[in-house]
Amino acid sequence: MIKVHPRAAGAVISASQTLQEICCTAISLHCEQYPLHMIEELSLPCLDLLVQHLSMFDLLRLEQFLQARGINAKHIMFGLHRKLFQSGETYPIKATTCPHLLNLFPCDGMEWGLSRLLFRRTIAVLVEEYNSSEEQYRNFQNGSQEHLVMRNECLMEMFCPPSGCFEEDIKAKLSRLPMMVENLTVMAAKKILFLTVDYRILKFLQDKRCENILQSLYESVVVVSLLMKSTPHLVDFVRNIRKYGNKFERVCIYGIKRNDLLFLDEVLSLCSGVVEYGSTPQGQQDKEALRQIMLADDCMEEIFHSHTDPEFDLMDDAVLLGTPDYPSKFDSTTGMLKADFKFTNLVKIEYYALILNHHLKSWLALQELHIGVPCLHPKTVKCLCYVLQRPQFRCFTLSSASVVSSVIEDLLCAVASRRNSNPLEKLMFVSVQENVESFVDLLVTDQLITKSQDEIADFFKVNESQKLAQFHGFQGTKLLEVTQCTLSARAEVMICQFVLKCQALETLCVSNSISRVILQTVLKSMSNTIRPLNSLILEDWHILRDASCEALISLLRSVSPSLQTLSLRGCVTVDGSINFKDIIESVAACKNLKQIDISENKLGNEGIQFVTRILENTNVAELSLRRNDMSKAAICSIIKSSVDIMRKRRPLDLLDLRGNCFSEDDRNQQQALLKDVARHVLVDPNSS
Repeated sequence: MIKVHPRAAGAVISASQTLQEICCTAISLHCEQYPLHMIEELSLPCLDLLVQHLSMFDLLRLEQFLQARGINAKHIMFGLHRKLFQSGETYPIKATTCPHLLNLFPCDGMEWGLSRLLFRRTIAVLVEEYNSSEEQYRNFQNGSQEHLVMRNECLMEMFCPPSGCFEEDIKAKLSRLPMMVENLTVMAAKKILFLTVDYRILKFLQDKRCENILQSLYESVVVVSLLMKSTPHLVDFVRNIRKYGNKFERVCIYGIKRNDLLFLDEVLSLCSGVVEYGSTPQGQQDKEALRQIMLADDCMEEIFHSHTDPEFDLMDDAVLLGTPDYPSKFDSTTGMLKADFKFTNLVKIEYYALILNHHLKSWLALQELHIGVPCLHPKTVKCLCYVLQRPQFRCFTLSSASVVSSVIEDLLCAVASRRNSNPLEKLMFVSVQENVESFVDLLVTDQLITKSQDEIADFFKVNESQKLAQFHGFQGTKLLEVTQCTLSARAEVMICQFVLKCQALETLCVSNSISRVILQTVLKSMSNTIRPLNSLILEDWHILRDASCEALISLLRSVSPSLQTLSLRGCVTVDGSINFKDIIESVAACKNLKQIDISENKLGNEGIQFVTRILENTNVAELSLRRNDMSKAAICSIIKSSVDIMRKRRPLDLLDLRGNCFSEDDRNQQQALLKDVARHVLVDPNSS
């Protein structure tokens, strides 16, 4: 993290700094004082050196000029972002570590990481200031910004060069540019892609004094997450972002409490393009029935004070939890393409199910849907099946839901029945829990461990879905993910049945959701079919027996020509119970691998052999060895043994060493060798 020292003015000088670096730091502290024509006179090598020492504020301010000179200012910002965020958010969300988040964030998410940083260091700070005291904020608007900056280190760092500076330098800079914080926020807003709108942020953005910030957000925001509140200001905001948002394509709607949903129908109508449910004859009847429920619950009075309730501080983080087959006069093709809905168990299903069903039925433009609810209304399940069968629909995620196995069966059959030529891009089940009928159902998969292969095969035949068995040759989906789910053996068998029949499957993601015996059976079956799998993500699937090891090795060998992404996070324990060398060789045989995540496996010194073989035999660009109990000596050995290999090929884009005995100081000591091994090396910060 950038250091801001509370001492007298002057540049921060360390013994390791060169004269060039000291000069560049001094120039960067006063960068705004130099006329642009003076900076234009710098040669390209000098300018290349200088930009490495600019603050985030100056990089944003000079971005267009730097781009015109052929310097990728955005890439420099990404590097500074890594220095400013020393946490799990140092690197953006990746496919190999959080596949279910791909529905919200793209794999190449450096811009999303920068967006999160800029939001937290600018708008979030001003929102807190605004809501704590509007009078203080007026003073801030009138030019007294020094007090705000000096008491917010995270904001102060935005004006500080990467090598650090003194507080007096920041004060001097503020005195030269009295509106510097506001200018920073307006520039930062143009790079903010994801915005969570709670009542505090809504109140801030609706203030006329923040109009410049809001206009910048209109230019950049792609995803808006709405924490529903019963205030008409929310409706106005959605109407404006739909009208003026140049890139706005996804809405995430979260209902926290029952008294938040007074304007749900209006907001959904703006997003879906479908007429409000309350304006239909059936909606009028249901509105009266809902009113009676609300009166019985004694919540009518408090619903009009929803905006005064305590907020859930989600900041800008993603929180995962969202037509009939005949024409409808309400059908709309003008709605948004992507939507997420999350309702907590504090909201009764009667409060939202009918409204949600009405809009989903006729929301023909919808291509991506993410539903996270405590339970699914039967009519909602039927509605979702219609949505899944539409040829234009692309991605579906069900999360945080409690269901019965027949719901899983209906959804899988809906995909199988109409996806013969145009598969879904993604079908994902995240944190789904099945309501099992008896405790005995939970013990079935444990009992399978002692069964023979013939007995397991018989078990599959008995428990497979007869409805799903009717469909053959369907494309299904390109990506199937089952993450952190608790399902019965029958539901697991149905999912495996779907996997074996799905001809378009390119990416399979399974994380701690399907029992070992059932998964090893399906992996073994997959290895007997010609299947060009691109990504295999097995996380927290502990390979404890030779049968599991053999199934994995067999599949890796069968998909080795096509496999590009592999995650075995938390799968392998090097304790002699399995043949780890065979796993290494089967991974090394996948020549086209680009991303490998083998974190949380306690490899210890065994990791040396693994890394060497992988680098020698594959085209891997990103390698995660996080949390593997590797010693400093082991990592240094990996680095030294990798240098000669990497000089013959392109360096890694990313090497993640966090969670091992290797700190920032250790990285600095090995920097001369590391630069040949990887462009970006992630390590834990030094302990204070």
